[in-house]
Parts: sequence; C-alpha cells; structure tokens
Amino acid sequence: MPKVISRTLTTSVSIFLFLISFALHAGFPDDELAVPKTKTKHSTALTIAGSDPSGGAGLQADLKTFSALRCYGMSVVTALTAQNTQGVQAIHPALHKGFLTAQLESIFSDIGVNATKIGMLGTKETIEEVIQFLRDHNLQNIVIDPVMFSKTGHLLLQEDAIETLRKLLPFASVLTPNVHEASKLLGLPPITTEDEMLHAAQSLLALGPTAVIVKGGPCSPGNDCLVMQGKEIPFWLRGTPTHTSNLHGTGCSFSAALTSYLARGDDIIVAARNAKQYITHAIEEGSHYTLGKGSVGPVHHFYLSWSQPPFSQRVWLETMPLFARIKEHPFLKGMVDNSLEDEKFRFYVHQDSFFLKHRAEAYSILASRASTTDVQDYLKEKAEVTKAAALFIFEKYSIQPESVEESPASKRYGEFLIQMAREGSFYEALASHAPCSLMYQKLGEHLRDHSAQPNKFQVWISTYSSALRRKNVEVFLDIIDDFSETAKYEDQELMRKAFFTAAQLEFGFWESAFKLGHEE
Repeated sequence: MPKVISRTLTTSVSIFLFLISFALHAGFPDDELAVPKTKTKHSTALTIAGSDPSGGAGLQADLKTFSALRCYGMSVVTALTAQNTQGVQAIHPALHKGFLTAQLESIFSDIGVNATKIGMLGTKETIEEVIQFLRDHNLQNIVIDPVMFSKTGHLLLQEDAIETLRKLLPFASVLTPNVHEASKLLGLPPITTEDEMLHAAQSLLALGPTAVIVKGGPCSPGNDCLVMQGKEIPFWLRGTPTHTSNLHGTGCSFSAALTSYLARGDDIIVAARNAKQYITHAIEEGSHYTLGKGSVGPVHHFYLSWSQPPFSQRVWLETMPLFARIKEHPFLKGMVDNSLEDEKFRFYVHQDSFFLKHRAEAYSILASRASTTDVQDYLKEKAEVTKAAALFIFEKYSIQPESVEESPASKRYGEFLIQMAREGSFYEALASHAPCSLMYQKLGEHLRDHSAQPNKFQVWISTYSSALRRKNVEVFLDIIDDFSETAKYEDQELMRKAFFTAAQLEFGFWESAFKLGHEE
C-alpha cells in the first residue's frame, strides 16, 4: 500500500479538536474532518541496471514500472547496450571503476531509497563493486534479478562473472531468476517441470536470499514459484498466459513491480502477488500493440493510466444520474431555499447519529482485517472518530438514544456496511464506504454554491463543503483506488456493485428523512 496515510495528529488530539470544532461552531458531524492526512513523502525505488535505449527492458523499463505504480524512480547505470525489438546489437559492459559507487553514494546520501532492484550487472568487476557497497551499507528491500540473457537469447553476463554473482545472492530480500537463470546459477540441466522449479527455488534459497521466485516461462507458462526462509510450504503465483511475442522486458518489469510494492510497504507475499497481477495485465495489454520491426515488442507498462481512469472516477461517472436525483430531492432543495422544516432536519440528524454508530462498527471490523499497519491505523482512527461524532450528536441535541427510534432506512444502510465488513471481501467492504464520503462532499459543495443567503443550514453546508474535508475524502478515495489497481477483475466488479448498492442506500436515507421515517 502506498504511503498516502501519514499521520499529522494523534487519535486523541484528532478527536479533541473534532469535538471542540463543533462546540465552537455548532456544527454537524463529519467523520472525515478529524483525520487530516497528507502525502508528504514519496515512496522511492532505485534500479541498478543496464540501459536499453529502446525502452522495453533494463533501467528504462524499471523506471516506467516504478512510475506506473506510484513510486519515485531513480537509476544507477551499470552497462550500456544497443538493442531494440530485433535483438541486442552491442554491449558496453562496464563504466570505469568507482563510478557506479559514486552514483550510489550520490543517491543514498541525499534522497534515500525504500527498495532497490539490481538487474543487469554484466561483469565480475561490476558485481564486486555492488557487493562492496552493500557490505558498507545496511540496505532493506533488495530485489535481485540475475539478468543473464536477453529475450532474443543474447548473453548479457560474462561467463566468468557467474561465480561472483552467487556471492551477491545473500543480500537479496527476493531473488527473481527465470528457469534458465536458475539452472545456470545452480549448474543444473535445463528445468522442465514444476517439481524441478520448486527444487531449484529451494536450492537457491539455501544460498542466502530471504525469498526466491523462480519464474516459469516455457516450463510452466504463467506460473511462478515463491519460497521463503522459515516457510516450508511454497507459494505458487499462477496466472493465465497471454499468447503474444511482446515479451521484451517482462522479467525486468516484474522485478521492478515487486520492488515498487516493497517500497510502498507491502510484505514479500503481498508484493509478489501484486507484482504478478501487474505484469500479467501489462503483458495482456501490450499484446494489443505493435512497435518496431522485430518480433519481440514491449509490455504495456502504463496500462493502468492509459487504459482507464481510477476506480473512483469510473463509478462516480456511472453514479451521476442517481446523484442528480439526490440533488433534486425535496429534502435537499429545501435546504437550498431554507424551506425545509426543522422537524425533518432534526429527524435527519437523529438518524445520522445512528448511522455513524453503524459506520464506526464497520470501520473497526475492517481495521481488524487490514493487511498493512498504515491502513489498519487509518481505519481504526476513522472508527474512533466516527463513534465519537455519533455520541456527540446525542449529547449536543440532548437525545436519549432509547427515546429515538431508528428508521428502517438507517438500519438497512448500517447493516449493509457491517455485513460487507464481516462477510464481503476487503475490496468491496472498503468500496461500500465511498459513496457516503464522496456524496456528502459533493452535496456540501452543491449547497454551498446554490443555497440562499443567509441560510439556516449554513453550518452543515460549511462543514461538508470544506477544503479540509475534500482533502480527506481524496485520501480515502486514493486508498480505494490503490486497492482496485491490484484487485482481480471479479473483485473490481464486487467493488463496483458494493459502491452502487451503498449509493442507492444513500438516496434512501434522504428519502426517509424527508418522510420522517415513514415508508410506503
């Protein structure tokens, strides 16, 4: 998960400021305002690799992948090549001694790196220089892709360097050879079966890496074997292969994707699964394009941004007709022109407090299911602040909970969120919260721009149209969009369905408020 959730307030201070703001402004509850989140740092990823001027592989492909997966990419050049879709024409294997170290020192002494990918090194001398730097620095999240051959079969690592390359392996958080590279590193015959893939992965693990992923290639198309220190059972990363010759840079791009997800905070297993998802789609989307005169074209590194807008934008466009109905609803039109009866607005406030209690419970359940600490902490804080907001409403309006009956609409909406949190996938449960956050912001801004002045509902309008709330909603949507990026197609469809169901329940909530809870 990307670092979109950096804390600017502790939970206790957040809640305190939240309640104080209502006391000062007589405002209405908003579970977003108390959790200001800002993006203050990049997730940084470095590639140490050779240059491919055609852009399909090497450090150019790595940088594309880093950018596609929202990391700030940096590169250290180890070798120069002349290559294109037809093959490798020439290699300039090494820069003068010490210059690689100078590049590394320049980056690590200034910017810093969250994860590092080591690709084509080319020569024994270059490998030794990298090893010395790693010995002198305590680096985390190192992905080693032991590049030896190009897709067209050209040798990219000198024969006398293989033994030295083995000395680099203990520094790897994850080693990612294909079956040809795995057999070469181990001095074994060609690997032809999944059992041999597993044996090779375990043998390479014994050489010191924390984890090894042997990529199946022609041996087991679409399938990769992941083994880890301390884990007896292997993990198989399985995918449906795309029949295409556009496979230039697939190994580079997979390991770069793995590096990106490690830089963003995923553990090795989650990062590997996400990287597998990314490269599978990049190959599939790349198969639709033709580039160059050769037979081996590149994958589509930017399919996420070129192919479609983020999840939240897609579902919002589809939800706009329903949102138009909400804007034209008598309850909202009454808020615009000051004609809404106080009784109906008070009823709405009462029901909103019930709904916030349900939403807080759903957030708590979701937090217990989160796979990363950042997301877990974010959802826990939202749960605490949302619960505090519900209690504050009861206290502010001197409401005795037992004296107010919850409407069927509020129950349905709240029970849906809780059911999603308990029984749905994490993807769809998260998406089910989006309409409330997004629609309230949109409604607040609509009322701000169109309501009569002075307006007796101005405090509510100001709360839900604030720039701070918009910023917090954008952070929440960023999180949902990031999860959608790595979701399988079926999970994306579940997210979409959950979003629309919640949006319909949102409409029912306003309808119920206007009718004071009476249903026909």
